[in-house]
Amino acid sequence: MVVENGVAEQRRAQIMSAAAAAFLRRGFHGASMQDVCREAAMSPGSVYRYFRSKEDIIEALAERDQAESIELLETVRGRADAFDALAELTDETFARMTPSECALNVEVGAEAVRNPRVAAIVRRYTDEIAGTIADVLRDARERGRIEMDLDPEAVARILMATLDGVRMQRALDADLDMKTQAEVFRTMLRSVLRPREEGRPSGTAE
Repeated sequence: MVVENGVAEQRRAQIMSAAAAAFLRRGFHGASMQDVCREAAMSPGSVYRYFRSKEDIIEALAERDQAESIELLETVRGRADAFDALAELTDETFARMTPSECALNVEVGAEAVRNPRVAAIVRRYTDEIAGTIADVLRDARERGRIEMDLDPEAVARILMATLDGVRMQRALDADLDMKTQAEVFRTMLRSVLRPREEGRPSGTAE
């Protein structure tokens, strides 16, 4: 059973990777399940065993990305150096923004505008990640690690919107200087979160 489950996971990953390539080449709307089958070098019967539609594949991709993002965010929770941890996470997030990953993100976002099921998937993903970010920020504020006086949920969504904007630029410009983008984002993050300096009592002026 363990071997069978492992094979199934490999097949799912193979199909998801092939679908991402097909969506990038033809667009989500233009790519067919047959295109996915060809890209995966698998028969339609084999592909449909795991995914019944393109939307099912998008949902699986979103769930995978959501799990990875939440796992990374959870590493920040409880750390005494909450801002430094978020800064490290910023560097990792920007490093993972490859042109193809960003182009796929833009493609799925565009499809969400006209496809109600994809819109629901994207909305659920956004709500889960924003909720986790907001919880991490609340925890850091309650422990006196940051002095942010803004609504954590609103801050989380603005941060996500900013990252989405960077992904759009990266999709359009493969030569975008991501190191500089990350530096600016960290500066914005510091201004918004207002991390407390060690040795300075919470609530005192800098």
